[in-house]
Amino acid sequence: MHRDFLPLTMRSWPYSEAPYEPMSRGLVTDITTLSPHLEQQSTFVSTEIVDNSFPAIGVQSSPHPSPKGRSVETCYYSRYDSLAGPLLLGVSEKGLVALEFDRGQGRPVLKDKNIRWDPSDAKAKPYARELTEYFAGKRREFTFALDLRGTPFQLKCWHALLRIPYGETRSYADIARTVGQPHAFRAVGMANNRNPIAIVVPCHRVVASDGTLCGYGGGLDIKRTLLELEGALTGILAA
Repeated sequence: MHRDFLPLTMRSWPYSEAPYEPMSRGLVTDITTLSPHLEQQSTFVSTEIVDNSFPAIGVQSSPHPSPKGRSVETCYYSRYDSLAGPLLLGVSEKGLVALEFDRGQGRPVLKDKNIRWDPSDAKAKPYARELTEYFAGKRREFTFALDLRGTPFQLKCWHALLRIPYGETRSYADIARTVGQPHAFRAVGMANNRNPIAIVVPCHRVVASDGTLCGYGGGLDIKRTLLELEGALTGILAA
């Protein structure tokens, strides 16, 4: 019998940078509003078309209709054993749609409920090949397409993550400034926590302002492993 599990969440955050949920559940549609509601905007967006500002991976924001009333989409998944532990790869017809740490959930967990997941190692093979090269230290950039799905603010944050070079790190405050919301570092932390494509969209390269590792959905040991692989463990990070 199949059982659905809740998505993983990060727990070990310093108070000064901890993401939090506002008490009001109302959705804010003005992306320029400086508020913790930024992360919960109502427009759901898919990134699927090539954008020249991201030469390594094709990503561009395009409107994605609400899951309500849509036909069920078939996506494919495969389990992948890696240096960072077991992973679940999720693939749509447009590209990689999910890369999650496998904690026994059985299949990827996405906000979009109109997806039917079918197992397919063949569909995941091209993505697994580049991940294998990455974990072997032979690849610094991924060339396959991404099918990123989230709110406009989440997508802005995830695009900012894609701009962090291999071997470097940024703080949550840095990402907040990059997306034009310099005081929204807590909302940035929440967006990072909900990143559906771990490692490839490198939220592990975001650290606390004091240079410490801070939180990570896969666990701090895995975050340290990934940064060590990329040669980014320096100073306080290496302590």
